[in-house]
Amino acid sequence: RRRKLRSRKRGRLMKTFKEVRNQILEDVFKLKNYKDRDRKGHEANMNIEVVKGNTDNKFDDDFGFTKQELGAMDKVISKIKNMHISSFDGGNTAPASLEFYGDEDSLKKFVADRNVQKIVKKYKGKVSGPYKA
Repeated sequence: RRRKLRSRKRGRLMKTFKEVRNQILEDVFKLKNYKDRDRKGHEANMNIEVVKGNTDNKFDDDFGFTKQELGAMDKVISKIKNMHISSFDGGNTAPASLEFYGDEDSLKKFVADRNVQKIVKKYKGKVSGPYKA
């Protein structure tokens, strides 16, 4: 009986594989509209790059967009449709830049959104695009 109780206690203290995996695959990978390296067959592309980050090192996990800001951008993308995030630069928890692909009109609507404008202004971001493919 003692062995069973000890193993139950150990099970509560240890994290399962699923919990550890969810901690590793945070933020950009968990976004609803993130499609890894999906660049072919889209009308246009666009980049948003952070110029003034939270730290000096571009590859720090705390440099760029926060989790809340990524969530806000993901909601805007969900409303607009016909576009997605295809890649990022820097740490995956706070990326220094994001690359978007989709229809040209959708990308223009995304850049014109008030919430996205606030985020770009906060980091003195550089928006390049949308460019036709």
